[in-house]
Amino acid sequence: MSVYQTVIVVLLLIIAAMVYKFIVAGSTERLDDRRVAIVLEPVERALMLSEMRAFVDGLQLITDALSREDMHSVAKAAREMGKARSPSGRHHLI
Repeated sequence: MSVYQTVIVVLLLIIAAMVYKFIVAGSTERLDDRRVAIVLEPVERALMLSEMRAFVDGLQLITDALSREDMHSVAKAAREMGKARSPSGRHHLI
């Protein structure tokens, strides 16, 4: 095997290891209770929490509207929770 072939093989192994680390495995931590925590940057965490809070708010609106049998309000709240709520460029997060 020539030096160039050896270098190519080593570089491919390094690239494969990086792909696994950053794309397949991602940034995670195993917790004591066997759960796996996803490590997020502060901006990503804030976005995720705001999305979760908005989802809970929407579920509360839907539950309230269902208790009053107001299907128009159910549909409106469901639309606001869906893709129509997502700004352009963030559809990959849904």
